[in-house]
Amino acid sequence: SRYVDQVTNGEYPDPRPLRKKDELHDFFVKFNDMLTAIKEREKDDVASLNKAMDSAKNVLPSLSGDKAGEFARTLELLREMQTRKQKMLEGPSAPPAGDA
Repeated sequence: SRYVDQVTNGEYPDPRPLRKKDELHDFFVKFNDMLTAIKEREKDDVASLNKAMDSAKNVLPSLSGDKAGEFARTLELLREMQTRKQKMLEGPSAPPAGDA
C-alpha cells in the first residue's frame, strides 16, 4: 500500500523484490509492469514537451501584444507540466520514513 500511496502523491516508487514468504506475488508483478509502462509514457511525454517548448521559444519573438502574452502563458503551463512529470520520474529525494 505504501507504493500505491506514493503514486497517489505524485511519485513513482522503485519497488523492491518481494521475499519468498510475501503474498500477492502475481499482483506485485503486474503492479511493477504497470509502473514501468507509466514511467515510459511519462519519459516520452517529457521528451515531447521539451521539443515543443524549444520550438515554441522560436515563435514567441515573432508575436506581439495579447498573442505574445497568451503564448507565453501557454509555454509556462507546458513548463510546469514538464517539471512536474520530470520530478515524478526522478522520485523522492529521501526514502519514506520506516522504509527498511
